[in-house]
Amino acid sequence: MASIFYRGKPPAGSWWVQYYHPRSGEMTRFSLATGDRYTAEVIRRRVELEVDLRRPELQLQPLPPPVLEDLGPAFPEASPKVILAPEANLPGASVESKPRATTADLLKLYWGMIQEENVAEHQSNKLSILRHFFGGALVAEVTGVACRSMPAAYFEGQFTDDITHQLDVLRDCPPLLAAAQLMIHAGLRRAEALWLTKDSINNLEYLSVRTQYDEESGDDLEQDPETPEVGTLKTEASTRSVSILPPLREFLEAYLPTLEGDWLVPNPWKSGQRWDKGNFSSALRKLNRKHSLRWNCLHYRHTYATARCAEGWNVWDLANEMGTSIAMIQKHYAAFLQPARLQRQSQTAPR
Repeated sequence: MASIFYRGKPPAGSWWVQYYHPRSGEMTRFSLATGDRYTAEVIRRRVELEVDLRRPELQLQPLPPPVLEDLGPAFPEASPKVILAPEANLPGASVESKPRATTADLLKLYWGMIQEENVAEHQSNKLSILRHFFGGALVAEVTGVACRSMPAAYFEGQFTDDITHQLDVLRDCPPLLAAAQLMIHAGLRRAEALWLTKDSINNLEYLSVRTQYDEESGDDLEQDPETPEVGTLKTEASTRSVSILPPLREFLEAYLPTLEGDWLVPNPWKSGQRWDKGNFSSALRKLNRKHSLRWNCLHYRHTYATARCAEGWNVWDLANEMGTSIAMIQKHYAAFLQPARLQRQSQTAPR
């Protein structure tokens, strides 16, 4: 899915398009060089179609020749072969030949950045941390820097596409998958995701979220004895708007037509009733243990925050979207935040 947003002050500004690349999963933004909303919307739709054509699953099954003959070329200068086989025009050939990114690949990139941006003493300190997380053997192999101690790895994963793997594991239970999508791609707390109803969705553009504190996926704050018990509203009648980003929009478009009842994350074992947060976490924990995964709701929310920081969102926007304070963002995600100057320049406020 693609979305458009306006940058600048009318009439001098222009519309931009943003979308997640169908193969790398990275967020991409380009100016459409137009100030006309209708034109921008037409281009956005075209971008969505082009992105869909490049999805690996659509490249596995060719269309029957009679269908191709009936449809004809999509454009005068393009043949059906070009339209239906985009891998011929893109680097990397087919999806089957594209290798999965490994932990070693990620570590190699990070080590290159450390060498460019850190003095020798800081490089040594970071190497020590990396050895304890990834293991001494892997760090020595990737960096070429040996050490006397060879600590065992805390993280033993081989590949770096853990989010994709986690979502794949949850596909057999759509409500679990829906909650994970809401926390990973919208940054909601567990209690907030479980309280959403269908009418919380506004034209697949944003969610109306009841801001709630959650001991499992909250902000690591001490509970004030004057406030209601954990899990109820942080501030009475407090709501906030949260952007529906392209990955979540794509999921909701397929998920909503299959949903019965009003709750967005119903308990599948209790006739569509709202899922109790304790029972939800228990179900998630059991399923993840079966697949040797250690994800929980707090990890989902942290994933959202670090991804937005990496994209260059400014602190104020991110704090509003997550329903928390700027101080919390700066405390927990300082290492991922861009300098304030770059945050102001990027102006990547979610739409």
